[in-house]
Amino acid sequence: MTYIQSPWSLADLFPTQESPEMNAAFDELDVKVVEFEALRPSLSSEMSQEAFLNAIHLLEAISRLANRISDFAELSFAADTKTRLYKPFNQMLRAEWLLFLTAHCFLAYGGRAWKILQLNI
Repeated sequence: MTYIQSPWSLADLFPTQESPEMNAAFDELDVKVVEFEALRPSLSSEMSQEAFLNAIHLLEAISRLANRISDFAELSFAADTKTRLYKPFNQMLRAEWLLFLTAHCFLAYGGRAWKILQLNI
């Protein structure tokens, strides 16, 4: 008996790269990134523990959503490397994620922000 492997379904992530769900995820990501960027002026060693944890939770939410989108692109490309349908989408996501990381790495590496990470919380 021969085992025939069926293709995997990415429907748990998104129906398609052009679906309303994918568009909504990008819209949500945009909102969260703008919200995160707005936190920059409030970063200081005097910010409350609650405010700092809220910033971390927002960053985690951004990361989860961005990874969900990215995972869809990576797995779609891995499932169909012949038609190259998902390669441009995958490349666009990598570029967008790199821009986000570059713009927001201040949280981990900025001089003042580094002191925040040393808070005893």
